[in-house]
Amino acid sequence: MRAEELTAKFGIAGILAFVETEHRLVKAVVSLEGVTGELYLQGAQVTVWQPRDERPVLFTSPNSAFAPERAIRGGIPIVFPWFGPNRHMPSAPQHGFARTAAWHLDGVETAGSGSLSRSGRSASVRSTP
Repeated sequence: MRAEELTAKFGIAGILAFVETEHRLVKAVVSLEGVTGELYLQGAQVTVWQPRDERPVLFTSPNSAFAPERAIRGGIPIVFPWFGPNRHMPSAPQHGFARTAAWHLDGVETAGSGSLSRSGRSASVRSTP
């Protein structure tokens, strides 16, 4: 789903919007009670968490490609189903396939004044050794 469609379906004015990057990745942009954040749907990876008037809490490498099927370096990744190189398949992606898998958003809701939750799932499940 494209960013405009996601914003129309799940967006919350002043709190949650979806943006498409120059490399056509979609990210959720959150602003809630003075904290901003970003979550990419590729890999379901949090790349920004920053309280107002503070430095960013998370590190994201300036060497990250932010491109389809390329792992984002830094932030909070989902590492699954293995950590590091796959000893049975050396050509498999570092830290598993979840970091580059497309994730689908199923729902978003606010829970009180300072909380936002989302539910989602991976678009693809692959067999691994």
